[in-house]
Amino acid sequence: MNVNLIMKKEDIDSSKITDQQIVVVLDVLLATSTIVTCLFYGAKEIFPVKDKREALLLGKSLINFKPLLVGEVDGKTIQGFLDPTPLSLSKIVKDKSIILATTNGTIAIRKVTSAKHVLIASLLNGGAVAEYIHKYFENDYRIIVVCSGSGNRFCMEDFYGAGYFIHRLVNECNKNEIELTDSAINAKLFYEKYENESKQILSATRVGKMLVDYGLANEISYVSQQDEIPIVPQLIGDRIIV
Repeated sequence: MNVNLIMKKEDIDSSKITDQQIVVVLDVLLATSTIVTCLFYGAKEIFPVKDKREALLLGKSLINFKPLLVGEVDGKTIQGFLDPTPLSLSKIVKDKSIILATTNGTIAIRKVTSAKHVLIASLLNGGAVAEYIHKYFENDYRIIVVCSGSGNRFCMEDFYGAGYFIHRLVNECNKNEIELTDSAINAKLFYEKYENESKQILSATRVGKMLVDYGLANEISYVSQQDEIPIVPQLIGDRIIV
């Protein structure tokens, strides 16, 4: 099993994503943490879309299902949409379909749809994703871990989350079963150096500071928790389900 790490969504070459690959997507602040939380609290399905226009078009086609429109652009909630923050959504998503548009995470997901499997990870469920991969997939698959990044920039919170997932995957596997690229090794070592400081790491990032300025420090505290949610969201067709 080979594990590679992509540092930001702009580095994804969609033409090289194949059906022999498993892609694990992370956008720790906040898209994948939001997806994991909503599904854990009973959302029926989540449609990841690229932007407001696509969300509105899809919403019209699903109008009989009364989907929730959720999204942001550059960290600001889209007018008429719900805030894409996990704690606020957890109270209202049970049995709902959600259409989610974000600047980074949902775009990263859409760029890797040709993979054999697309799994959604965060600090909240990275351990569950690692266990799932080791249990159900053959060793000859290539694992690609995608950090969504932000506006074509590297994001430390995604790198830390990727390191956490890779750390857990290595612990699940026999050492002879797994080969890490240099980028994957670096993420793993970074996480292991700061594994008990997730809240501090996330709060110190550019996006983390922005969330604090928006009064969302409680959301950072929540998504900083490791192994709190035992589910593995997966992209099936155009929707993410458990």
